[in-house]
Amino acid sequence: MPVISHNRLEQYEIPGIAHRTVVSCQLGTESFEVWDQKLACGAATPSHSHHCEEAVVVLSGSGQLMVDGNIESFAAPCTLTVPANAAHQISNSGKNELRLLCRAVERRHRRTSGDGPAAVAG
Repeated sequence: MPVISHNRLEQYEIPGIAHRTVVSCQLGTESFEVWDQKLACGAATPSHSHHCEEAVVVLSGSGQLMVDGNIESFAAPCTLTVPANAAHQISNSGKNELRLLCRAVERRHRRTSGDGPAAVAG
């Protein structure tokens, strides 16, 4: 399926975070996923890790990235990179919604900790 309409995809919501998987093996890829996420002001993903590297494109907003206890501020437009197996968390410390596109290896090939869609994000 070369064109995927995002309007037809399920969106998961937990307090402060909206998560939609826009690319996955169920949607036609073999080895990676892409997530579209929106974090409300003050919201944060749970601290978690993956067996793979992760790239997060910040489309709008600003926040903080915590990787293995080190915190760095960021603002759109930018790209966040997270090493494999690094504990990380993304938080919205700005005054507007934080919009992210995240890419990581397919779910069956990686480990996460935490609960719900946010655990597979950021």
